[in-house]
Formats: sequence, C-alpha cells, structure tokens
Amino acid sequence: YWKMKYHLKQIIKLKEPKGKEWLEKRKYVPDQVEKSKTLKDLYDLYSNGAMLKISADKQSHYRTAWKRLSPIANIEIDKIGIKLLQDTVDNAVSTHYPAKDMKQLCARLFERGMAEKVCTVDLSQFIVVPDNAEKKPIPLTEDEILQLWEDYENGNRETGYYIMLMHTGMMPGELRKLYPEQIDLENKFIYGCGIKTKKRKETAIGIADILVPVIEELSKTISSTGRFYPHGEKTFYKEWEKIKKRAKINPKVTPYGCRHTFGTVLSERNVANETIREAMRHTQFSTTKRYIHKNVDADVLEAVNKF
Repeated sequence: YWKMKYHLKQIIKLKEPKGKEWLEKRKYVPDQVEKSKTLKDLYDLYSNGAMLKISADKQSHYRTAWKRLSPIANIEIDKIGIKLLQDTVDNAVSTHYPAKDMKQLCARLFERGMAEKVCTVDLSQFIVVPDNAEKKPIPLTEDEILQLWEDYENGNRETGYYIMLMHTGMMPGELRKLYPEQIDLENKFIYGCGIKTKKRKETAIGIADILVPVIEELSKTISSTGRFYPHGEKTFYKEWEKIKKRAKINPKVTPYGCRHTFGTVLSERNVANETIREAMRHTQFSTTKRYIHKNVDADVLEAVNKF
C-alpha cells in the first residue's frame, strides 16, 4: 500500500511524457504462457522421469498402452477432448485391463500437463473402461487336494511342482523363476523369488514339513538355465491339464488356483488373518481377502445352529 502510494505521488509530479515513459518501464508483464505440448511431449517427460520409479512390470504395461495411444500422440494436449480419448481407447482394446492401463497412463500424462500449465483438467477421469469379465480363480476342494497328493505318490513327479504352489502360496511365475540356491531347506524358507510387488520380493516363503521331501525329489532335476523348474511356460500349463484329468480335478481350476487354495485352507483352519496376510506376502489384508473363498452357506447353518 505504502509503495503504491509513493509511486502514485511520483507519477503526479512527473510531466505527462515522462509519466507515460516511467509507467511503461514499470508495467506489469504476466508470465508468458507455456507453449502447448503434445501428448508425446508429456509422455517423453513422464517416461524419462516418474515412470522410472514404478515397477518394471508396470512400466511394460504403460509402454504397451502408449503404443495404443499413438493415433493421438502428436495432438496438443489442450486440443484433446473426452470423445477423442474415449474413441481412442475403444478402438484400441475391448477388455478391462488393457483399457485400464491406457486410462491410468493418460491420468499420469494429464497430471504432468497440469504441472506444466498446458491443461487445466484431467480428462482421463471421464474414460469409461469395460467391466472386468475375468472370473475369480477357483481353489481346490479338500478331496481335490488329497487327489493331487495321491497322483504325486503314484509316481507322477511333475505333480510335485503344483503341490509346492499349493503348500507355499507361491505364484506360478515365482516357481518358474526360482533358482535352487534360493531354497533353504535347513531353515525351511525360500528367499528372493518374489515378483511384482516390493512386499513379495522382500518376504521369505515358508516351507511346510510335508513339502521338504517333495522339494528334495524335485531338486534332482534342474533345467539347463539353472532354474528349479526345468520346463518352459507352455509345458507348465500343458502338464497341469494332464494332471487335472488324471486326478479328476475341476477343469476350471488353474495353477493360480493353488495360491487361492493356500489362503482359503489357512482361513478354514482358523489361522489369524495377520498371519495369512504375511504368509501370502501382502501389504494389506484387504488384498488377502480376495484369496479366501468361504462357504457362506455352511457358515450361516453353523450360526443358526449355534443360536
């Protein structure tokens, strides 16, 4: 206020020509508006910065999503509308997860655009993603668990790998990535084979007593690459199909269902939720709950009978 008052006094004292000149020199000039950036400009900034801090798996998904956004890559961000975004997603994919990756990547790019002051609204929030039609994995029943063990004891050694998944809660990808030196049978833990999340990578996997002789037997055959599982991914799934037919297991059960079996059985045996969460190497129990398949009808009947 006092500065303004002083300057006004000075202006009044000056003759008109000098006053105009003085004002011109001190005229407020707003910050220059950043030249509009294309979606590609923002992707280049993001992919060489914040994107490097996320998991390698997520980076791969975003790179694929970016290829699908190529039709609008060179359009200035402030000229992209909701309809154009939605049409680009719809024309590129028709299923939930690929569309979700595209939406999430767009959110990161619009976020960067707002930081760069080249857009004011995150239009990605208006992208509609197809419903997730993926079916929830089915766990093995108690009878199927016994049938799987019986198949192994009948000399079908390959079944041991899937028994190992079931008793450890490992992901199929973790088993195929596993090296023998990561298995500590003396202390009954597996170290360093976790994938995807920091929690899974850092948390050791417990080995049940009943599993020790199975692992010892399986350790006799190691692949040429030095990995514990001696075959490729295709063989892994083909063998499971053969085992299901032999052991008369529900055809809809996938190898990933063995991990769901692990969480479900621990819950049925009244293991504490916190222990199940840690055994499955989850950060939040809300994630673990998705792996626990309760027989709600049985719980209801038990409850009414208790009453």
